[in-house]
Amino acid sequence: MITREEFNDALAELVNVGVGRAASSLSAMVNERIELSVPRVVTIPHADITRHLNLEHEIGLKDEVVVVQQAFTGRVGGAASILFPVESARKLVGLLTGGLLSNEELDLEREAALTEVGNILINGVMGTIGNIIGVEVRYHLPEYLECHADELPQVFQERDLMLAVVLIAISGQEIKGHLVLLFDIPSMDNLGAIIEEMTRGSR
Repeated sequence: MITREEFNDALAELVNVGVGRAASSLSAMVNERIELSVPRVVTIPHADITRHLNLEHEIGLKDEVVVVQQAFTGRVGGAASILFPVESARKLVGLLTGGLLSNEELDLEREAALTEVGNILINGVMGTIGNIIGVEVRYHLPEYLECHADELPQVFQERDLMLAVVLIAISGQEIKGHLVLLFDIPSMDNLGAIIEEMTRGSR
C-alpha cells in the first residue's frame, strides 16, 4: 500500500508532465515562454482556496478573477479550472489577438479567448494524464465565470478539496494565473490503485 506522501508525489509528477505539454501549446499560441511552478498536491477545506492560492496578497479579495472550469468524468473524475486576475486575463487576450484591440474590445473577447485557453490547458493536462495511466477521460463543456476572489469558495463547493495546483506565468508580461485540478473522492481510490500498480510495475 502506497503512503499518502508517495501518492501525492506520483500525482504531482503526472500533473507536471501534463501541464508541461499543455503549456507548450499555449506558448506556441502567444509566442511567449510559459513558466510553470512545481505542482503542489494538497487536501484543504474549500473555504481555504483563496488563501491557499495567495490571491489576497496578489490582487486583493474584492478584485475580480476570471475562471474557466471544466468537469471531467470516467474512472478518474473531477473538475479542472484556470484562474486569472482580470488584468492578467486582459493581457493574455491581448497576446492572443495580436495586441490590436482596445481594452473595451479585449473585454468583449475575453470569454471566448479564455474559454479556448482553458480548453487547451485542461484537455492537454487531463489527456496526457489519462494516456499515461491508461484511462479514458470524458469532458463536459467548459463554464466561464467572473467573480471576486473572496467568492471562490462558492465556486469550489466540496467540503474538502484534493487539489493539484500549478502557477502559470508568461515571461516578461506580468501575466499570472493558476491551474487547479480537483479530483472527486471515488477518483482518489481509483488513482491510488492505478499509481500503486504502476509503482509495482516499475520496480
